[in-house]
Amino acid sequence: MKKYFVWFTVIFYVIGIINLVFFYTNINIGKYITLACLMPMLAYYFFSECSNAREKRNVLILLSILFAWFGDLTMMFLPVCPAMLIPGLLSFLVTHIMYVFIFSEGTLKEMLKPAKLLISLLFLAYGIFLYTTVYNSPTLEVGMRIPVLIYTLAIVSGLIASISRYGKVNTKSFVLVFAGVLLFLVSDSCLAINRFVNPFYWHYLPTMAPYFTGQFLIVIGLAEE
Repeated sequence: MKKYFVWFTVIFYVIGIINLVFFYTNINIGKYITLACLMPMLAYYFFSECSNAREKRNVLILLSILFAWFGDLTMMFLPVCPAMLIPGLLSFLVTHIMYVFIFSEGTLKEMLKPAKLLISLLFLAYGIFLYTTVYNSPTLEVGMRIPVLIYTLAIVSGLIASISRYGKVNTKSFVLVFAGVLLFLVSDSCLAINRFVNPFYWHYLPTMAPYFTGQFLIVIGLAEE
């Protein structure tokens, strides 16, 4: 990695921490500005690190970051405009679907090996558990059941696809991306519980800290590949 990586990391996390502080001190303009900076920073880092930005896979990675940014921009206004939920979920859904294509490596036969299959089944079981929890919540609108199901399937598919990278890419890249995807799962789980099951005041920290850390690890891991 280039020498500026350390400074990039420090600046990225300083902005992320300031974003959390702004949320809990109710400084909305500061929260919006800092959140809007995070994904463009990751896009710039990946663009500067990849050898060929026009390569189809690299374009797909940059687009996935762009749609995550769209999701950030729409979801930040959710408290004052509940209608932004659907555009926000759609943006993140596109990001997850792109991740499936970006992460997928190897063949179905390789994914049926005991270790990969077991981990995939564990992720699938968690997806079923999460969706069942949200589905049975009295606060979930009937019209949201199918969108939440599709979104859950996309999350689980991305997790399983990230496992397929094992043995196909260098260990550092695999570990970074896999850790990032797990943190993204934590973030989405907290978001779903807070939104549809049981709202809690401190939701922003366990939702956003894993989110921007997960995105950071995914992008850095893909750049390391």
